[in-house]
Amino acid sequence: MRCCQYDYGFIKYKCTVIQGVVNMGVVAVFYLSEMRAKVVGISDIASVLFHEESFTFKEITNLFLVKSGNILVYNLKHI
Repeated sequence: MRCCQYDYGFIKYKCTVIQGVVNMGVVAVFYLSEMRAKVVGISDIASVLFHEESFTFKEITNLFLVKSGNILVYNLKHI
């Protein structure tokens, strides 16, 4: 049981864009995904990715795991 209970209904299904996903943005993505927000855009210092329907948490995790320093490395065939 969590020590604090919050009503995340106001975030559920909202469209979000995360800037700086390689640094602190990844924390925001984790919590927003947990609250069922739709992450439709992510960016880093060099690029912006947009997915009209929403990135899955797995897709965002994969992007973070294969990053190069503070730059996302991506292959559009796998996104």
